[in-house]
Amino acid sequence: MKKIILLFVFISTQVFSQFGVKGGVNYTGGVNTISGSELSVGFTAGIFANLESFRPELNFYQQTYASPNIVYNTNYLNLSANYEFLITDALGFIGGLGWDYWLSSSMKVGGTTITLDNSGGIDNLMWNLNFGVAYYISDAIVMDLRYSKPVANGLLENFRLDSGIYGTVLTVGYLFGY
Repeated sequence: MKKIILLFVFISTQVFSQFGVKGGVNYTGGVNTISGSELSVGFTAGIFANLESFRPELNFYQQTYASPNIVYNTNYLNLSANYEFLITDALGFIGGLGWDYWLSSSMKVGGTTITLDNSGGIDNLMWNLNFGVAYYISDAIVMDLRYSKPVANGLLENFRLDSGIYGTVLTVGYLFGY
């Protein structure tokens, strides 16, 4: 995984004139979340390249589900291949395919914390479709809001569009090269 991150950073800085960093908040919801969940937010941070209409990204997501008795945290990496279609100079649609790779999770029940680590392998991979809007506040600052829907795991096993889980991400990014 470290090699993938280093390769992405190297390619972004050497080949592409426009690469950026971004951060924000995410929300995950759905019918399969922890019963009685009151809060399901986390943070995100990542890097991206802006190649005309193609926008690859590498993001870290941290997600927290909280109820009165249980707090569940999960961390994963997301690699997305997105395409951006500008409507105006400042507004565009984004859509693409993403791959989430689960890193770790922890659950706190009462005073006890249980940690689950990544065992490695393809079983930790989840495929998702995402789409949303991007708004360029200036040439260097972009804000986007996206909806993400898991569709399969592993090597496209259990493909389904009716999963009850979804994600919403709001980020602000800075493009270098301006």
